[in-house]
Amino acid sequence: MAGGTHAIKSGKAESSRAREAMKSKGVETKLARSCVLVLGADQSANRALSGILEALGCALPASRVENPGEEGSPKVRELNAELLDWAGSSVDDFTPFREEWKQSPGAKEFRKRAVRILQEEYGESALFLLGEEGLARLLPFWTEALQAVGADVKPIIMVRNPIEAAEALHADKGYTEPLSQMIWLRAALDAEAATRGRPRYHASFERLLQSWETVVAEAQETMGLPWPKPVEAAEFQAQKHIAGGLRYTKEAQARALTSNLLPAWIRETYMILNGWAMSEEMHAHYAKLDAIKAEFDPASKAFSRLVRAERHLALRTADGAEKVVTLQELEAEYERLQGLAAESDRQIAALKTTLQEERRAATLMKAELHQLKESRQDLEAELREAKAESTASRSRRKEMARVIDNRNAELKARYEELASLQKRILWADPSWHVRRWFGRVKRRLSTR
Repeated sequence: MAGGTHAIKSGKAESSRAREAMKSKGVETKLARSCVLVLGADQSANRALSGILEALGCALPASRVENPGEEGSPKVRELNAELLDWAGSSVDDFTPFREEWKQSPGAKEFRKRAVRILQEEYGESALFLLGEEGLARLLPFWTEALQAVGADVKPIIMVRNPIEAAEALHADKGYTEPLSQMIWLRAALDAEAATRGRPRYHASFERLLQSWETVVAEAQETMGLPWPKPVEAAEFQAQKHIAGGLRYTKEAQARALTSNLLPAWIRETYMILNGWAMSEEMHAHYAKLDAIKAEFDPASKAFSRLVRAERHLALRTADGAEKVVTLQELEAEYERLQGLAAESDRQIAALKTTLQEERRAATLMKAELHQLKESRQDLEAELREAKAESTASRSRRKEMARVIDNRNAELKARYEELASLQKRILWADPSWHVRRWFGRVKRRLSTR
C-alpha cells in the first residue's frame, strides 16, 4: 500500500508539472469536458479497464446504449479503419504513421467526420472515454477532434508485459508472436510520445487484476479527474470485467525483462513503462525512449516490406485456393444454403401465424374496449340522472322544512292566544275569585 501512496503523490506532482508545461505552450487545460483515452495494443486489457471506468460514470456512446452487445463505439472503429486504409496503413502496421497525410485533400473531411461522430456518440456528456483499436496510431488526429468539441484529453496508457500482450493479440487477431510484439512496441512508443507533457497515468495490467480499485484511485489523483461514482458502486461490474479469462504470470513478466528472444527495444521499453506504472514517471527516461523510437522507426520500415510480401503471398495463395473448388463442395454449399432457406421459410411461417393470432387477439380486445366504452357511457348517464334526482330531492326537503317552520310558528301563535284566553276566562269566573279569597284566609289562619 505504501507503493500505491507513493505512486499517487508522484503522479500528482507529475500532473502538476505537465499542466505547467502545457500552460507554457499556450494549451488550455481547463476545458468543460473530459475524455479519457485508454491506450495500448492489447484490446482485451483495454476493454477491461474501459468497462470499469464506465461503471465509475464515464458516459457510453449512443450506439452502445442502443446495442448493449457492442464494445466501445463502432462508429469510431469504422472511421479508424477507413482512415488507416486511406493513409496506406492498418491496425497491425508497426511502422510510424505518416504525418504527411494531414496535407492530403481528404484529411479535412476526416476531421469533420470525427467531430461529427463525437457529437453523435457523446452529445454534451461531460465525461466519456475512447479506447478503440488503432487509437494509439491516430492519437494526434483524435486529440484535435476532441479539442474541437471542447473536451480535455486524459490519457491512461495500459502497460502489459509484451509476451502476454502478444499472446492476447494472437488469440484475438491471429497475428504471429513476432508481429504482435512489434505492434505492441509501436503502440507503446506512439502513445508515450503523443501524450508526453500532458497529465497522464500508466496503468499496470498486473495491478489492475490484483487491485483495480487502487489503479482507478491513482488514475483520478494523477489526472486530477474525480470519477462521478465511488469505487464501491463499481465493485461487481469490475469483477465481471477482470474475471473473464484475463491473467498474468510472474514468469512471463520476468521473461519480458530478461529473455534474449525479445528485441532489446521491447525489453527496455517495457522496463521503463512498467517502472512508471509501479512507481513514478521519470523524466530521465525520455531520452532513452526517444533513442529507441529513433532506431525503431527506420528499421521498422525495412521489416515491414518483408511482412507485406508475406501477406501478398498469402493472399495470392488464398485467391488460388478459392478458384480450385470441387463440384462436390459446391453441391454441399448449395444444400447448406437450401437448408438455411427452408429454415428461414419455417421461421417466416411461424412468424405469420403468430402475427395472425396477435391480430385476432387485438380485434377481440378492441371489441371488449368498445363494450366497456358503451358501459361507461350508460353508467355516466345513470350517474347524471341520479345527481339530478338528488338535487331535486334536496330542493323538496328544503321546501318541506320551510312549510314545517311556518306551521310551527302558526301553532305557537295559537297556543299563546289560547293561554291568554284561558286567563281571561279565569278572571271572569266568580268561583275562581272565591277560591282565591278562601285560600288567602286559610294561609293567614295557619300562621297564627
